Amino acid sequence: MSSKQTRYDEQFKKTLVTLCKNGRSQSSVCQEYVISSNTLCGWIKQYSTVETEDGDVLTAKQVKELQLKMAQLEEENQILKKAIAIYIVRQENANKKYRISNYKENCGNVITTTMYLRRTFHIFYQGIWHLKMPFLFCSN
Repeated sequence: MSSKQTRYDEQFKKTLVTLCKNGRSQSSVCQEYVISSNTLCGWIKQYSTVETEDGDVLTAKQVKELQLKMAQLEEENQILKKAIAIYIVRQENANKKYRISNYKENCGNVITTTMYLRRTFHIFYQGIWHLKMPFLFCSN
């Protein structure tokens, strides 16, 4: 049992779809051109058009391609969001390490400065003390 499939050209398919859109019933078109109703329904889905808000006319094939492209872009978007989240966490960890080391360094600088000021104060105080400056102990 061999089934011979007839190949129809694009123009013929589009003509039949146009006939159906112009008001002819699918069953009458199928009977007149001796094709199955499933085949005609497939062509109608394939060659039907959709008008966008911009006035562009898209075929079902173009809509399907756009849907696939949109799904791919959404997947890429999700991957990029995850990558950014990982990057941000790593940056925050690096910043914490920097802040801790910077804090330790600043504490060391404050202690060093305090020690220097304390030493300078004692040297100054000892210098004034042994000079016995009278203006320090004025009582008017």
